[in-house]
Amino acid sequence: MEGDVIAVPLHRHEVSMDMTEIQLTLQYAWNENWFGTVRLPFSNRKQAASIHTMEPATSEDIEAMQRNGFIHHRDQTYRGIGDLRLLAGRQFTSVFGANDWFTVSGGLTVPFGETQKDPWVLGSAGMRHDHIQLGSGTFDPTIDSRYVTRFAEKWGMTAGATARWPLYENDKTYRGPFDLSADASALYAFIDNWNVSAGYHLLVQGYAHWDGDRDENSGVIAHSAQVGLSTSVGGNAISIGAFFPVSLELLIDEGDGFEPGPTLLFSIGRSL
Repeated sequence: MEGDVIAVPLHRHEVSMDMTEIQLTLQYAWNENWFGTVRLPFSNRKQAASIHTMEPATSEDIEAMQRNGFIHHRDQTYRGIGDLRLLAGRQFTSVFGANDWFTVSGGLTVPFGETQKDPWVLGSAGMRHDHIQLGSGTFDPTIDSRYVTRFAEKWGMTAGATARWPLYENDKTYRGPFDLSADASALYAFIDNWNVSAGYHLLVQGYAHWDGDRDENSGVIAHSAQVGLSTSVGGNAISIGAFFPVSLELLIDEGDGFEPGPTLLFSIGRSL
């Protein structure tokens, strides 16, 4: 009967997710130093969930496992826009030499992405719920920086960091995690208009909270190798790249979390 507690054999609930994100970025320069940036992401997250028995189980046992497991995670696609980013920044040239530049910009995220109700409360009541948030539901401070230099005819380097600090909870009692991504890469121009890069990428995501309590499924530190290839064609700047995790730490005591896999990147830009 619905609401009854049913003892079932030991089993495992496996969840995976493939995510595709498209980000529209518009940038306007007031002069050679000052600029504004608007970034709007759109994501498609395809989740797959399955039950794997670890002890002998009857068909009734398996049905009970599925009813319970799929309350939390199920085959489902989450699709929609994320939180808008509004930034104002400044570019500095010849910071350490004649062939380098540094940009820094700061601003706010605007809560456009869909949010969910507290999954821990709904799960405790045996009600179907979602853990995936497309946005934070709050206005969050954010900062972005990038340094690029050329120290030889064909060699150079780039490094940058982006951070976001949710400071309060939304009207559903959710406060998103602190997010930081940072990278550093060597650049090599091997033929005209073609550059190859290789380096390091760091992802740090802190704890999310529900009504002041830590979300046990949040928190990760991932170290990745990154590679990239870029060129310009017909006035368009085109780049492709990838991250490959080499070290991962889930900051989780008892909960479950997604382990990031390889990430593929593609971007195209044009100055008007």
